[in-house]
Amino acid sequence: MAATTTYRYAVSAFDFVGNESARSAALSVTTTTSSVSRIHYVSLSGAHIAPYTNWQTAARNIQAAIRVAAAGDTVLVTNGVYASGGAVVYGSLTNRIAIIKPIAVRSVNGPTVTVIKGQGPYGDAAVRFVVRMWEATHASSVSH
Repeated sequence: MAATTTYRYAVSAFDFVGNESARSAALSVTTTTSSVSRIHYVSLSGAHIAPYTNWQTAARNIQAAIRVAAAGDTVLVTNGVYASGGAVVYGSLTNRIAIIKPIAVRSVNGPTVTVIKGQGPYGDAAVRFVVRMWEATHASSVSH
């Protein structure tokens, strides 16, 4: 991200058969002149050593990297099916990922090779995800 630049974000998701949802309304965000962002890496074969600042120490689940990311940071996720990790945002419902701060979460190679997998059944026992601010470029697919 460049300083004093306006970026527009929208979200869409893919289900397990490849159907894409409608895009969310666009959100504009302008970076400040003092913005210093970091990249936090996620790989199923990473050593899982916070703050996950390279592929060798990468987090093994996306939520761990999201947890250490600060506003303006990027979480970069490589190929794999991510079916572990999570956070509670509302009540007692677990979410595979919960993005509730202005960060970017990106797949290295796109939704056909990077999957965020929830857990059924539907209802209170299901594992979902919550997105409030998420850069949708190369958004990962989601399956239940």
